[in-house]
Amino acid sequence: MKRIILSVIAIIYLVISILMTSYLLHYNDYNISQFDDTSYVTLKDKKGSYNAGSLLKIKKSIFEIKEGDGLFYYNTYNTSMEVEYGTVQSVEKISDTEVTYMVENGNYLSSQYILGGTGQTSSYPLGSIVDFLASRWGYLFTIVLPILVVFIYELYALIRELIPKKNKRVNKEVPHEETQKETE
Repeated sequence: MKRIILSVIAIIYLVISILMTSYLLHYNDYNISQFDDTSYVTLKDKKGSYNAGSLLKIKKSIFEIKEGDGLFYYNTYNTSMEVEYGTVQSVEKISDTEVTYMVENGNYLSSQYILGGTGQTSSYPLGSIVDFLASRWGYLFTIVLPILVVFIYELYALIRELIPKKNKRVNKEVPHEETQKETE
């Protein structure tokens, strides 16, 4: 029973490790994890109807966003990039692949800076946990160090198996010498 519990814990840990590594490897230029047209954002503070500490799964579909809809976008007007929430005031279709939005604060946004609308957004209460695991120290202490400890332990066990103990050799040789003395 103990082995089954340890195996289940190891499998869960392995899945979390793979998911977090994949999450970090898919960071885009704005430090947002992006898989094709889906972005994952952890909110530090409340934006619109989404609470702080939420993990948002935002699907980008620029042609489905209409006037009056909420949307998430990269705010590049400040010196530091932030994900912001805004309400669309007007929509202007530039070409078949480009749309420009004007949000409530008067900023015009190209569709390349749009994460997606609120109609294509799912919210999960795991944002604080994902944020901690994706941080440098969180990833180090929860993913890297435990794997390093297990690796060193397995390496130690392998070396202990490969190098025979000297006491075992001495004990095997002593009876052999006694048998030679008896035959003389």
